[in-house]
Amino acid sequence: MTMNNMRSRVLIFFSIAVIAGTVFAFWHYGFAQGATYFNFSYDVDPLVVSEGQTFNATLTSPVSLTGAGIPLDIVLLLDTSNSMNYPSLVVERTHRLQEDASSGGGDTTDRFCLQLYRINLDEIPPGGTTPPPSSPPPAAQHENEHQKMSFFGALNAYAATWYEFLPGGIQAQWSASSPGSGWENSGLTDCNGGAHTLQDASSCSPSSSSQKLYLRASAAPDLTISWVGSSDPVATEEDSVRDCNGTTSHDVNEKDESTCSNTISSGRGGFGGGGDQDQFLRITGGIASPWQYSVRKGWHENQCLSGWTDTGLTDQNGYPSYIPSRLTRAKEALTTFVSLLDTSIDRASLVTFNGVDGAIVHSGLTADTNLLSNRIQSLSARGNTPMGSGLQAANGVMASARNNVGKYIILAGDGQENMAPSVLNIMASTPSDVTVFTIGIGEGIQDIVQSDCAALQQQVPGAPCQSGEATLQAVAANAGSGDGQYFFAPDASQLTTLYTDILKLIRDRELQSVRAKVTIRPEFEFISAVPAPDFVDRSGDDTLVTWPLGELRSGDSVTINMTLRALTALPETSQPQDINKNTNLSTISYIDSGTLQPNAEDLPVMQIRVVRDLAVVCSPSVANAFIGDSVLWSSSVAGGFAPYTYTWHGEKVEGASGSSVTVTYDTVGTKTASLTVRDSNGATVDQQCDSGVNISSFPIINADLTAVPSRGPGPLLSVNLNAQLTTGYDSSKGVNYSFWWDCDSATTDIASAAGACGSLPSSAPGTCVSNTNGAKCDAIMSSMQSVGHLYPNSSKTNPATFMPKVIIEHGSALPAEDRTTIIVDPIPVSANLSCSPTLAFIHNPTDSAVFTGAGGDEGNYSWDISGSSPDRCTGIESDDGLTFSVRCFNNGTRDIILEDGTNPPRTCKLQVNVPEYEEF
Repeated sequence: MTMNNMRSRVLIFFSIAVIAGTVFAFWHYGFAQGATYFNFSYDVDPLVVSEGQTFNATLTSPVSLTGAGIPLDIVLLLDTSNSMNYPSLVVERTHRLQEDASSGGGDTTDRFCLQLYRINLDEIPPGGTTPPPSSPPPAAQHENEHQKMSFFGALNAYAATWYEFLPGGIQAQWSASSPGSGWENSGLTDCNGGAHTLQDASSCSPSSSSQKLYLRASAAPDLTISWVGSSDPVATEEDSVRDCNGTTSHDVNEKDESTCSNTISSGRGGFGGGGDQDQFLRITGGIASPWQYSVRKGWHENQCLSGWTDTGLTDQNGYPSYIPSRLTRAKEALTTFVSLLDTSIDRASLVTFNGVDGAIVHSGLTADTNLLSNRIQSLSARGNTPMGSGLQAANGVMASARNNVGKYIILAGDGQENMAPSVLNIMASTPSDVTVFTIGIGEGIQDIVQSDCAALQQQVPGAPCQSGEATLQAVAANAGSGDGQYFFAPDASQLTTLYTDILKLIRDRELQSVRAKVTIRPEFEFISAVPAPDFVDRSGDDTLVTWPLGELRSGDSVTINMTLRALTALPETSQPQDINKNTNLSTISYIDSGTLQPNAEDLPVMQIRVVRDLAVVCSPSVANAFIGDSVLWSSSVAGGFAPYTYTWHGEKVEGASGSSVTVTYDTVGTKTASLTVRDSNGATVDQQCDSGVNISSFPIINADLTAVPSRGPGPLLSVNLNAQLTTGYDSSKGVNYSFWWDCDSATTDIASAAGACGSLPSSAPGTCVSNTNGAKCDAIMSSMQSVGHLYPNSSKTNPATFMPKVIIEHGSALPAEDRTTIIVDPIPVSANLSCSPTLAFIHNPTDSAVFTGAGGDEGNYSWDISGSSPDRCTGIESDDGLTFSVRCFNNGTRDIILEDGTNPPRTCKLQVNVPEYEEF
């Protein structure tokens, strides 16, 4: 069958640009050096850009997978119960049966024939065009007789005879008195006193000498006998004896005294149409074992073969003359399957299961395909369906599977288990690295078989009553890795194609967990991409961008289109310049399903030419200085063509040349400068410097306060307060740092801050001392100072906010201050409130039971007693509230209830059973 006909989660892959994939992650082990499956090229548009201009860069590659596949360890698990003796194709559902020309016409090219032979149920003959009988068939009887034997049921070998044996291995005969031991009176009588076969054409009146129909079977069956209404025997699965009486009903004890017509159509040979007046004696019972007479059915061209009986029915569909059993088709499929294995790397095992032999491991995992083929050909089917035992045996075989190979179990059958253990209970023990495929065989697999349900539930109480298809679907979806698939073969002749397709599906290689990574150089800005990346990291000088590409196969393609902006043009000697970095920094990585190894291939380095116009930037070395201090004015020139000439303009710098100039100022105020730059091509730029210098007669300092961390969870958050003197620092002089833990005051005066936020302790030079208000650090020979503090939050719901403050004093400069904000989040409360033990017992009057709480808000526990007569019990909480000791003074059951004000209450049970106590 084709894959499109499978009831399966079939994966179909199309040519793609990029597929959404998994969460971003790096492998923690090195990549294997394997085959190259990509051939990336890039396109940049436009080829030349100016600084600040955007452009597109596109990476593309086809995917081409080469190399050997992963080795396989496969267990072929086959149902060999009685159902596998059913025909591979149910003729009644696919053939239009017609009587021959003598009774209504029809194409007589192919004829439906019967062969009677004696078989051993333990050794059912193999299928073929003319299956050989174990003993010659008896002579055909019943010609032109009014009452005829009608036998039908499964199309393969089954228990029925043309003459003395009814279906089910039941022997029948007429007798005026009991024929002997083991015979059972059917309750039906015949008024003819003479000898006859089961079909009787005579007419008679009631007589005391009437004969009775006796039946027996070697297995002492529980016989059931009843008359049923008109019916087409070909469409039923019951075994019957036809009666020509036209009455609408029979009583099993009623004599059959009717006179019947002698006209019987030639198509009535046990399978023909028959009129509305036909009725059937339905007989069910045990099987004569191990030997019984059986009937083989088949289509033959033009006329029946020697030893076969013509039924008078013809076929218009042209199907083959012999219909093999499901088991025959399964043998063909498995033989083909093992012939396709690569014996240099693959191994397979054959395991079967039936109700007579149980689960049989015919071969462990082996590369000997001849051995496997011989074991397959020796298979026979019988008994019920212990599918759970079969999977259990297959799991055992998988224990010897190799590491780093593909591990599979292929389970085929009708899914109608009727013996313990249930496969639904066994599938949880299938190793997680094993994938289980299941194949449902036969159209009836969607039906619920109540007898199989009853048999299984008698041995496994609570086992679900469901169709065989539902069971096989559950095994594929839940056993082992859970990635299995279920396939459906309504016609067992499709099995060979199906097994071949499954092997192709297993062998179909793919690149899994494919990811692209591009590291963009700092001279470029990443703006966007199609498809959108799942991770962009701009925290460093470079920008890291990644994409998940999912799973790729041969014939797929990868396309990533990025929009970038050129930020910086490098010197002319490095043009064109690289856009991205290589050597493990720009890669496409994947896991090769053919080797199960991670691998990575480098992406190409993309290049573009970036140019810029002549640009000049100039600035002073400091923003603030004192009279007499040195101030450096410097410049930066880009673009244009070197060499450059410089001319400075402004107080103290006027007319200076060179890229920088150092001056001192002797007056206060804000000093500015500008610069004229000319390149070798004559391009000129006049640039006002970015900022001026504030010249003061006394020093100016600035303070900066930061908190690390500035936010976090309670109840206590450890924070480092880092103060820095950012400007005006004189390393020859000490610095005083005054910290307040929480002070929202903007003052730079120490006394005012102490009045508003609390006094600080005194400290010796070079040391720090802290109290509940803050910390004091005096004469510190550093422009930076850190102190630590614990910030609390006792709330379960609201954050706590603090405003630490620092005042910095340094030399003759005016003090500087800075503040920052710290947020302490609420105390997290666990949602996992629990009480244990869930059930406690008191059997002695002096005993008490102790219950313990866990999780939730442990500081807010409360305990209570409820149930019958709670007032006859006492409870004592521990000091921390985590435990609760209970003692009761009469028998009964109480509920011990634990609450924390946040989570739902939890309840434990206390059972008091003290002989001296009364019942409440």
